[in-house]
Amino acid sequence: MRAQYKLGITLGDWCDENGEYGDKLMEEWYDPDRTVDGVTRGTKYRALWRCSSGCTVDGEKFTWEARVSNRTRTKRRAGCPGCSGHVPTDANNLRKWCQDNGEYGQKLAAEWAEPDVNMKDVTPASAKKLTWRCSSGCTVDGEPFTWVSTASHRTSTNRTGCPGCGGHGRYVQLTDQNNLLKWCQDNGEYGQKLIEEWAEPDVNMKDVTPGTNKKHVWRCSSGCTVDGEPFTWESTLNSRTCSIRTGCPGCGGHGPSAQLTDQNNLLKWCQDNKEYGQKLIEEWAEPDVNMKDVMPGTNKKHLWRCSSGCTVDGEQFTWEAIVDSRTCSDRCGCPGCSPAAPIDLKKRLGKVAR
Repeated sequence: MRAQYKLGITLGDWCDENGEYGDKLMEEWYDPDRTVDGVTRGTKYRALWRCSSGCTVDGEKFTWEARVSNRTRTKRRAGCPGCSGHVPTDANNLRKWCQDNGEYGQKLAAEWAEPDVNMKDVTPASAKKLTWRCSSGCTVDGEPFTWVSTASHRTSTNRTGCPGCGGHGRYVQLTDQNNLLKWCQDNGEYGQKLIEEWAEPDVNMKDVTPGTNKKHVWRCSSGCTVDGEPFTWESTLNSRTCSIRTGCPGCGGHGPSAQLTDQNNLLKWCQDNKEYGQKLIEEWAEPDVNMKDVMPGTNKKHLWRCSSGCTVDGEQFTWEAIVDSRTCSDRCGCPGCSPAAPIDLKKRLGKVAR
């Protein structure tokens, strides 16, 4: 049987039969209580080892404990945790990483805010959450802003910075410099418009981040009303402060977000569109639906009655069409009046011989 599969042989014999790797284990053995001939290669005994590749801690060779069996198994053998970056050493710690990474490293050193943890006792890839203090001047109620983040998030390729310095995203946090009120004050006329439209009685604008996806209530500043009362609607802050901003959905326009107001309904649209609007009022054929209760850009089908004299069996011709198709730039009219009407429709209307 090959030596590497003999669990009962001593570690010394196993090392003798495993070439360069066996020599490495012999060199790294540092256990004060047992020798390599006093343990088997398959034992779960946690022995003391000393790195043979130069890892040091405070100038002394790095030592660690590991099971003998973990170091002699066939696959995924355990090596020095200092060499693999799992524990801090003189050559691999957060302080050393900062010293080796120029201006950004100095920034991290300046932002370190752990009073009881030394940077040299943390690895750059640590997943432990640590406290940081913004070096760019972020404050909360006048005090320096602090936040929690892992060392790995701050040293990886996709590094994270201070979440209080602004921007949009799920990790952004509220500070004196990053809140909706400050954003509005910094964004001129549009920012002032948002201040005027804020309609949350129990929420202060300075207590909300400008990029949040939470919905808030707004009040139209352009005069939209519903039954004479100022029009209000819900919208996320992000949709009002991002590059593609949304405005009041009651001010008009076509689209799924438009809402019904005294200024944005089909009757008002018709009144504002002169002769063509009057034609639509005349052709409206919904007995139970008022035109002021319908959006001018809706995709819902409604019933219309031809105002140009089309009849079927002596009765005025009616048809269904979505409102948007009658109010958009490419408007459609009575299909019975159109020369492109299907032949069967023309026959029904008596415009061709049956």
